[in-house]
Amino acid sequence: MMKEDILNQARELYKSGSKNRKIKRFNGEVQLSDFLMNTFHIGEYFYCVYYFPDQEMEYCSEGTKNILSIEPDAFSLSYLVENMHPDDLKNFMRFEGTLLTFLPNIPPAKLTRYKACYDYRLKTGKGKYKRLLHQVFNLQNDEDGATIRTFGVFTDISHLKTDNHMQLNLIGLKGEPSFYDVQPDGSYTSGKSPLSDREREVLIAMADGLNSAEIAVKLNISKNTVHNHRSSILEKTNTKSSLEALKVAFNGHWI
Repeated sequence: MMKEDILNQARELYKSGSKNRKIKRFNGEVQLSDFLMNTFHIGEYFYCVYYFPDQEMEYCSEGTKNILSIEPDAFSLSYLVENMHPDDLKNFMRFEGTLLTFLPNIPPAKLTRYKACYDYRLKTGKGKYKRLLHQVFNLQNDEDGATIRTFGVFTDISHLKTDNHMQLNLIGLKGEPSFYDVQPDGSYTSGKSPLSDREREVLIAMADGLNSAEIAVKLNISKNTVHNHRSSILEKTNTKSSLEALKVAFNGHWI
């Protein structure tokens, strides 16, 4: 299938997700900072706001310059389709279609409590492929669940993942259940991470280069508690370093 055909399919897909509802106003129902706090973005990342009714990027951050070697205004749905690795493009379309089928099962009032996660390889402006983790939130929807705006965070995970297995996960926030490896027929798994929420926070802080004292300040816990969490993380992941533990946690879809 030609990429132009795929692009048109994607546009129709997003148009259907909006149910042809055009809402130009946005009053900030959910603070973007809250979304960023709930995303995995060790290393470089950028974020965008996408307007479903017109299939257009309303905003894109400056991080595209470092990650993709392009200006923010050059990043678009067209850029994604044109530069995604050919082997990953089919899965990308399958995941997006699966999401629009699966999300109506969630009450509209709870849609902003979920983020969808999957990864793919994307070619940069310099012709090199990087693997990006794509995390997307429903930023704005109407009372019937029509998607108006989404907030997407794109993180360079080339250093964490080398295999090409792609999986769609829908992660629940604020106590909502998570759905892993979501399939087009609506089936999924619900495996739980062996790490506690606090251990997950400590692991990400460790991987970000923070020492125990800095982690203690950031999470408002004692340094001794941080040490205990670090020991527990390495034991649960059967690893000897934060980077090794991070790779295990990432590949296990625990973060």
